[in-house]
Amino acid sequence: MSEIQTIKNNHGCQIITNGIIPTIKYYLRLISSPEEFVNSYSHLIEIDSELQTIHKLKWNEILSNLISPIEQI
Repeated sequence: MSEIQTIKNNHGCQIITNGIIPTIKYYLRLISSPEEFVNSYSHLIEIDSELQTIHKLKWNEILSNLISPIEQI
């Protein structure tokens, strides 16, 4: 059994070997409604008690950077 498979079996997580950005781009293209995804993800961040305030503030900053250019058009 490969080391990657062993880690997956022991910890239940997947190792991304080709880099996080290409993987995120790959999966994001499969989302049929980006707006619905962002809203759902934002809600999960809001209710997650394990996330620290700094993480939630950073997500708000990311959202404001995404929304601001659209509003300026």
